[in-house]
Amino acid sequence: MIDNKDFIAAIHKISKQAESLACHSCAIIRAARKRLEEPAASPWISVNDRLPEDEQGVLVIASGRPREHLELDSAHELATFYAGEGWLLEAYPDWDDPQVTYWMPLPERPEEV
Repeated sequence: MIDNKDFIAAIHKISKQAESLACHSCAIIRAARKRLEEPAASPWISVNDRLPEDEQGVLVIASGRPREHLELDSAHELATFYAGEGWLLEAYPDWDDPQVTYWMPLPERPEEV
């Protein structure tokens, strides 16, 4: 099986050979190379862009004071979003106002669990 690095190198080599050709397939190869060389998109979703489904468990980045002598700054926490109520962080269920900035869905569980 070919890995991503080798695949990108092969596409790069083919696209270099195809640069002087003006065919439809060559344009597709050049576009594929450009797309493969772009950095992968972040799995983090801004809360300003959208919120999770109601009662969906997710991983969040949260800041604030969940307890009197404890301050979090961009901490990774497991949380559930409740429409109309807001965020419930698993480690700090009594925290009334966590400042969640980003979230991402949790991966599916393996079938063998």
